[in-house]
Amino acid sequence: MHHIREEDVSRIAGEGLERAQKIEAVGLLAGRVAHDFSNILTTIIGYSDMIMMESDLKGSVRRRIQEIKDSSLRAAALIQQLLAFDRKPDAMQLGERESGGVDRACTGCESILLVEDDETLGRLIISVMEKYGYKIFWAVDGPEALGIRENENNAVDLLITDVIMPGMGGKELADRLQARYPDLKVLYTSGYADDVIVHRGILEEGIAFLQKPFSPRSLALKTREVLDS
Repeated sequence: MHHIREEDVSRIAGEGLERAQKIEAVGLLAGRVAHDFSNILTTIIGYSDMIMMESDLKGSVRRRIQEIKDSSLRAAALIQQLLAFDRKPDAMQLGERESGGVDRACTGCESILLVEDDETLGRLIISVMEKYGYKIFWAVDGPEALGIRENENNAVDLLITDVIMPGMGGKELADRLQARYPDLKVLYTSGYADDVIVHRGILEEGIAFLQKPFSPRSLALKTREVLDS
């Protein structure tokens, strides 16, 4: 009968811990890459959809734009594989195709405070929401957002904020704003899925959340849903 020495047990346990730490590190890296890549894809998909909403677009140009969007959707599927290090893949918010105009059911006239640190994506979201009739204030981080809202002339109905940002995160920002303005509604966005964010204790279950990459219509639909809730 073989006896396992105490040092062997310690060595095996240490190797197992090291492997687990490496897997966790790979998962975290994959998540960060997926988050940044989602911002890029949201911009590509968003501008593709906005171009396709033009009623006078030639058929050949429309088909080429659709190819760009379809390629972006395939890239978005690769993001899901990266995120599979952390979780099982969730459905993305990209199923709707834009049809040659603005969906009137998604329009509104409310004021929105957008907090997005990716400037290219921020400009896209402003273009989308203005097209749907909303008034937009844009901040690139939490402190700037607080300053915009504290201006008495800048009444805001909805906060749309990325969850994970340098410095002040979206949850802290929302908590501080809602403490002063309890009627303010909040829509969170992130390249991470909502179950990952809830699991890590960043957000609670049941919050309004839109996963990147998303289409313009998905954003407009979710915005209208949150405002009407």
